[in-house]
Amino acid sequence: MTSVSPEAMPTGGAQAIRSLAMHDPGRVDPQPSLDRSTWAGRLIVLVAVGFGVFMASVIYAANADISHPGVTLVRWLPYGDKVGHVGLWGLFTLLVNLALGRRRRLGRIPLGSVLTSAAMTVEELSQAFLSNRTLDAADYGANVVGIVAATVATLAVWRWLARRATATGRGRGPEADGAVSG
Repeated sequence: MTSVSPEAMPTGGAQAIRSLAMHDPGRVDPQPSLDRSTWAGRLIVLVAVGFGVFMASVIYAANADISHPGVTLVRWLPYGDKVGHVGLWGLFTLLVNLALGRRRRLGRIPLGSVLTSAAMTVEELSQAFLSNRTLDAADYGANVVGIVAATVATLAVWRWLARRATATGRGRGPEADGAVSG
């Protein structure tokens, strides 16, 4: 595949680059229906923020060694600790990715995955400085599994939304996103 700069294209340069990025040069880049201007998009943002607050409360409770329903449930389940790490960080990553939207990426990696990975790393490393917590490589590995699974799921959801938007005629070109052609 040859690289063509937007300046070399007479019209629709931004649209053509976006189409190439989707690996389908004949299509206009559809805008998935989870943008923040829809009720579903606003709901995803609200759920992501709410789940972030829940995660922060679980981390605080574990750090302060106080009782929390989430911590109690994890301790009760067989392999609950690792399942909890995979589930919590995976679901949080998926929600953050969907809330930020598909346009927010660091290269090909969704920005939410990068942000949650950084937060998770800081949280896990902070356990080395707390007397009631233990820094555990298996916990870190379970977190990574959750984040990677959520990243793959995010990309699949975005592809499905893009196909659905194109098939139903709800896809919007770059002009609808405020981009200027050519």
